[in-house]
Amino acid sequence: MEFSFTTILTYLLGLNGVISICAYTPQIYKLITSTGRSEAVSIMSWLLWLWTGTVALCYAIFVLKDIPLIIVDTIGFIGVVAVLGLTIWNRYYRFPSLPKGVSTTAAKTYHLPQNA
Repeated sequence: MEFSFTTILTYLLGLNGVISICAYTPQIYKLITSTGRSEAVSIMSWLLWLWTGTVALCYAIFVLKDIPLIIVDTIGFIGVVAVLGLTIWNRYYRFPSLPKGVSTTAAKTYHLPQNA
């Protein structure tokens, strides 16, 4: 079997999907198990990555019509949406009454107000 440059790139593109899953999973896990408002995560950065991921996915779907690229871009898009959504959820819905930088553990220790 002969491996051309484009064949190698096709396999590498498939590997990008696996790498994306490996990259997003720890961040998503940390956000799910977070005990605070996730202040260290930049919502603006993730909004920009959402924009670039959306444009790339739309280009893959409507212009290139390339199934492997659509799959990889969809995986990346889902990862960005998950991180952004969990960050917003932690910051504004899950822990809205905690002061910035305070975890639920610290709030309980120092008897600070918490959300129900």
